[in-house]
Amino acid sequence: MTKFDCKWKNFGGIIVCLNLLIGPLVPTRLFCSNLGNGTLVSTAMIALERIESPEVFGNTSDDERERERAANHLYRNGIKLYLAGKYWDCAQELIVLLDFYPQFEKIDGVIYYVAESLSEMEMNKPALKMLRYLLKTYPKSEYTSVALLGLQKIYFREKKYEEATHFYFSIIKNNYDAQITDAARYYHGQSNFYMKKWDNAILVLRRISNKSEYYGHALYTTALAMLKKKEFVQLSNILKA
Repeated sequence: MTKFDCKWKNFGGIIVCLNLLIGPLVPTRLFCSNLGNGTLVSTAMIALERIESPEVFGNTSDDERERERAANHLYRNGIKLYLAGKYWDCAQELIVLLDFYPQFEKIDGVIYYVAESLSEMEMNKPALKMLRYLLKTYPKSEYTSVALLGLQKIYFREKKYEEATHFYFSIIKNNYDAQITDAARYYHGQSNFYMKKWDNAILVLRRISNKSEYYGHALYTTALAMLKKKEFVQLSNILKA
């Protein structure tokens, strides 16, 4: 048995290898369906580390074409699972790509979708590590804007509002599309609200487009911020009396 064959032996690795070499035969995630959260995360981290020193499997152009075809299949399927809200399945599917084929031309997308899947499952620490790795290693990736937004969302979720604001300014500075910008404004406005910076919250939230999915929530938080500001002024006047 070769090094490639035995690498994932405990998780049905022989069939996984065949999937990558001659095309998908059965869904890879079937071999990992009983993994716990800790195993999924540790597997993702190990796979990420291997990208920095990838092994080369095979030398012929035919082998490379087969791997590329199989990798594209796994990648497309992983994205479908993510969009369907099946984050666990998406992570398991794409971790195989990280582990077995780090030379894949869309590896930045693989990293992003694994990170976002972990984030959606509130596995914040590994998601942060993967998103930071993506930004550092692939600074010109098409996923830069959404990776920055992903970091902003995680820090907001962890109530680290000051840290979350840094990513907002990075997004605004680069003039990303309206959908990304409005999402960043929403989380920035919310961060300012919870930091009791109500003027800042109102200013930012009012800039969200009325076509944005965040518009309704932004109006609600704006109203709350205005109420909080009014209450604060009234309380200050009472204390001065």
